[in-house]
Amino acid sequence: MTTFSELLLLSQEQYRELISKTEEIGEHVHLLEPETIRAYQKELSSLLDNAQVTDQQINNMAMNNLHGESVRLFHERSEIMKNFLELNRAVASKINDKQAVVRSEYLKVKNGRIGINGYQSSIKKPNRLINRSA
Repeated sequence: MTTFSELLLLSQEQYRELISKTEEIGEHVHLLEPETIRAYQKELSSLLDNAQVTDQQINNMAMNNLHGESVRLFHERSEIMKNFLELNRAVASKINDKQAVVRSEYLKVKNGRIGINGYQSSIKKPNRLINRSA
């Protein structure tokens, strides 16, 4: 069975990994394609799911085990979680901005194509042969 201190250390490691991955996304979001962003989002979601399972175990054990070294680890974990939330908000904002730009570009292309399709030549194409008379 995992001890309370081990769970706290595991949680810290999981949130540090979330921070690292989120920073990586944030640094490169302007270069990423929408498919790559979605892949990162899936990976972050999986990492966050794992962290939430550990958090639930910690919360279940917290009432009986919060003393000595555990108090310090618990506070360190709280700071790491706070840092992750702030970073996540900033990167989410960048991702939303990137998606808005991509959506805008898509609509411009789509509307331009519709506009071009709407133009018709003013010159009527002959639908019969013209006879020349001499």
